[in-house]
Amino acid sequence: MKTKLVGIVTWFYYPNPGTAFQSYALQQFISGIPHCRAEIINMLGSNPKDSIKAPINRYYAKHYGIFSNFVRVILGINSYFYCSFQRRNIINWPEKTLKRDEYPCVNDRYDWIILGSDQLWNLHLNTTLSYDKRKFLGFVKGPRKGAYGPSTGNDVWPEEIRGELKDLLADFSFIGVREKQSVSMVQALANVPVHWSLDPTFLLDKTDWAKIARKPKEKNDYIFEYCIIKSPLLRAITEKLSEMTGLPIIESHGDLRKHVPSARKMPHPSADTWLGYLMNAKYVVTDSFHGCAFSINTNKDFYTVTTINETRIFSILELFGLQNRMLKQCDELKMPESIDWDPVNVRLEDRRRESQNWLKSSILG
Repeated sequence: MKTKLVGIVTWFYYPNPGTAFQSYALQQFISGIPHCRAEIINMLGSNPKDSIKAPINRYYAKHYGIFSNFVRVILGINSYFYCSFQRRNIINWPEKTLKRDEYPCVNDRYDWIILGSDQLWNLHLNTTLSYDKRKFLGFVKGPRKGAYGPSTGNDVWPEEIRGELKDLLADFSFIGVREKQSVSMVQALANVPVHWSLDPTFLLDKTDWAKIARKPKEKNDYIFEYCIIKSPLLRAITEKLSEMTGLPIIESHGDLRKHVPSARKMPHPSADTWLGYLMNAKYVVTDSFHGCAFSINTNKDFYTVTTINETRIFSILELFGLQNRMLKQCDELKMPESIDWDPVNVRLEDRRRESQNWLKSSILG
């Protein structure tokens, strides 16, 4: 039987470990389907191979002083270290990001082109309308196309472009979205049944992730705090949990050099370093969807707070009956109790198999 070459359109070079891992997981799972091989089509986001001044450099440079900021942006040191996991583990084509006039070449290369996960269908990521036909595979002319796990964020699609979106979705062979709340919204415009799919990171289990996590030198007697949006509530909860348990705080990247003044900054992040710190922590405190997802998938006791990610995070908490891990006030945090993971894991394994089987049958069928 001929091997099917599957091209995945998603973000993979981006300053966010969840972004790196969702692309890796989808690629790994599809390549594990008999007679299938997957690679990421290099067309979205900032590829540090293309420019040493990519936004990813400026993002991480903010954590350091003025002189260090300048040196890191110019030399591209931040891109190099952050993207080390992607360079070792992501199979992408071509090496340099495709320009728009080069898009037609993908139609002859692939049997399937699949839109991956993350907030690709969130049209208001930067508060203004950000409508990109690439994120709806508008350039695909010939190969069969599908979608697995794109998120619409917390928003709805604007009425003025719904007709055009309906046309773009018309020839999708299958569509799975990441949040329960997105199913009915997308179904109103789609010609195929819309599936509620687990985030791609759940296609792999705890054992799979442990194989690639870079284990930290520290023992697991610490709180791992992962902050996406500066949040006084998240800071207060992290500090209160530290006082209750006597555990130190290790902090991953955020918008500022330090979000919690008493925290120790983890080493310059790569995605596998981040994963190692999360998997070996005693507790995780986060405002991130993927911070919650990995905590659940690897059975780490965690707390999350309400931010702009509330709808996306609540969807996954509701799925696994963990709504009580979302805190809206600091005084809701009592002496921490461990999560009973047995019922969570039963539900997780059921949903994992269901999502795996749906995606596999969609591609092979």
